[in-house]
Amino acid sequence: MALCARCLGIYIGAAVGLFVSAFRLSAPASGTKPGTWNRKAETLLASLALLAADVLSEWLGLRPAWAAGRMLTGLLAGAAAAPLLADAFERWLLDPLSYNRGWAPRPEEYHHG
Repeated sequence: MALCARCLGIYIGAAVGLFVSAFRLSAPASGTKPGTWNRKAETLLASLALLAADVLSEWLGLRPAWAAGRMLTGLLAGAAAAPLLADAFERWLLDPLSYNRGWAPRPEEYHHG
């Protein structure tokens, strides 16, 4: 099965990010600093903006297609998404019926620190 460089980068970035996040899940959830979820979401949005810029610049013919650029933007997006997914999964495991089934940030995490 063929896989494009960007998709491969997303998969590898997510795998590495989840591996790293696994070691951070041992910290108690109550010790989460306010704004942590926001910073993770902002990091994901920034990486997705870079990925979109890469895609658009290729589609508009502003530059040639570079496999290394595709791989890099995929790695960044996958690695940025992993901590949010790990947090959501952890919350769902701890209390599957609260926090919108684990996908919403806790109220104290809405505040920027």
